[in-house]
Amino acid sequence: MRRNPELTQFPGMTSWFDPGLLARLLLRVIVSETFERYADRRLLIAALDQASPDTHLARADLSQVVTPGADGARWIDYVSDLGDGFDATYAVAYHLAQPSLTVDGPALPGGSATLPGGSAALPRGRLLVMGGDQVYPSSGMEEYRTRLIAPYELAFPDGSPGPNPLLYLVPGNHDWYDGLVSFMARFCRAKPTEVGHWRTPQRRSYFALHLGDDWWVWGIDIALSENMDQPQADYFVGIAQAMRPGAKIILCTAKPGWYEDEKEGAFRSLHYAARIIANATEGEGPPGSRNLRIVLVLSGDTHHYARYASSFSTQFITSGGGGAFLHGTQALRDEIPVAWLRPDADRLALEACHPPKAESRRLLRGNLGFAFRNPGFSALLGAVYALLGAWAFARMRLDTALLSWLVLAAGFTAYGRRQEPVRKGRATLFALAQASLHAGAILATAALCLTIAGYPPGGAGAGWGRFFGVLPPGFLVGWLIGGTLFGAGLWLGARHLDLNHEDAFSALRLDGYRHFLRLRLAGDTVTVYPIGLDRVPARGDWRPNTPTPDHPSRYAPPDAGCPMRLVEPPVTVRAATVTAADAAVDKASLTADVPGTRPPTDAP
Repeated sequence: MRRNPELTQFPGMTSWFDPGLLARLLLRVIVSETFERYADRRLLIAALDQASPDTHLARADLSQVVTPGADGARWIDYVSDLGDGFDATYAVAYHLAQPSLTVDGPALPGGSATLPGGSAALPRGRLLVMGGDQVYPSSGMEEYRTRLIAPYELAFPDGSPGPNPLLYLVPGNHDWYDGLVSFMARFCRAKPTEVGHWRTPQRRSYFALHLGDDWWVWGIDIALSENMDQPQADYFVGIAQAMRPGAKIILCTAKPGWYEDEKEGAFRSLHYAARIIANATEGEGPPGSRNLRIVLVLSGDTHHYARYASSFSTQFITSGGGGAFLHGTQALRDEIPVAWLRPDADRLALEACHPPKAESRRLLRGNLGFAFRNPGFSALLGAVYALLGAWAFARMRLDTALLSWLVLAAGFTAYGRRQEPVRKGRATLFALAQASLHAGAILATAALCLTIAGYPPGGAGAGWGRFFGVLPPGFLVGWLIGGTLFGAGLWLGARHLDLNHEDAFSALRLDGYRHFLRLRLAGDTVTVYPIGLDRVPARGDWRPNTPTPDHPSRYAPPDAGCPMRLVEPPVTVRAATVTAADAAVDKASLTADVPGTRPPTDAP
């Protein structure tokens, strides 16, 4: 029996293989990708917000809000890919809301409070950055209300004691599926809006924030086209030119472009933002004289934790653990070549990931139970099995069976090439192999069902008799066999062929292995605490709680708790060790064009 009737209204994890959802998402993707080039809402946002450069700088100044704590450091939080099932989203929001967290790990630097056993008390950030994809499966006012705002309101109710922490949001591709209409209406207004006790004074879908001590956070909006529009570029040019020499930057983007080829849009947009920083030389001398440093690059989109370290000391962290289904880490490369601000390629080295690769490979086996985890899609496969099998045996002709294979081959090939644009050749071969396997299974299933129905495949009998004799049992057997074979294909592709990683884990809908980042800024040093939750409580395990200043949430974990731990030891980066952006480039590379943008008009 559920203890919390109030919580029954909230959705569970998205069933990504539900046929109805797939049809709706396909339509939205087609509409979004077709029209977003002709109706880029970022241009409209900039046109309606005719703020002067001085106004932009005044909005960016949070140094009097994100103030140092008792330890002399500024604290901020980062979470991404949230707003899916309630339990995982609320579990993360619950921990973000607490005044401080006690996690196992080494003592904090700077003499901060430590607890027995080497644990550390980490205070709540005065700023929360949401790094993209705030709701799933697609954006809309109702989705934002039920999947994001309500869980965060329960975790940190409006009117809780203490000052309001600030909230800024980077839109991801799921936020863009309605053209960013709901995102802008809910989070980007003339007056600050609330998400629980958090307040967002954000005005555009991108932002630059000055936190004091020359620390900056940049959040760029690459939209669905994965580029930076010109008003956004001009905005960041103005911000970059106003930054003092020695400024330290945490760069946030909705997609980890470093996972991709350097020719892909997400990487090139990220690289373009870095070139804007490197090019900020007006009135300050030649490149290399200002020592502007990109210390951290943060992203979500991929729902796991992975940290890559560079030879130039910048840390690249993927942190998409805010509540959406888990992505495995089994396909992560140990090294990635990346041309970052220079023509000669550097390499990023994988330092840590969560869950570990071995655990991700183990989790993939869950796809062998696809028929039971995804009954709607398996039922669709059952219908295909029944119809194609009945049709082939009713006609009793080879060309009919061949046509059935062609139908399957066309479907699997279109699906594989859509999901794997980089590995289309391998995806096509695998699709043809799957089509052959399913075609054989369909014929075997139909033959078995006909025999049971009294119509042996090689014997006499009316064609319509065979057709209707296959349908009912063919559907039931096809549901089980088709679903199992499809799941086995997902497992095989993701485990051994470097294919279907997204679908293999979306089919599992795992809500464990959640995490978020807590950052400590002190002097020229940033320390990253990746806080992980290996499991989250089930819906009926959340206990009603009377909010107090030390425990503001409306619902608390069960008595067994919701154990937290550091995904890896704290990561400390000194800005002085990071290669300055404006020293890492040559003059010619500063003005190289990026598709979908043009270089800033004041570029040298």
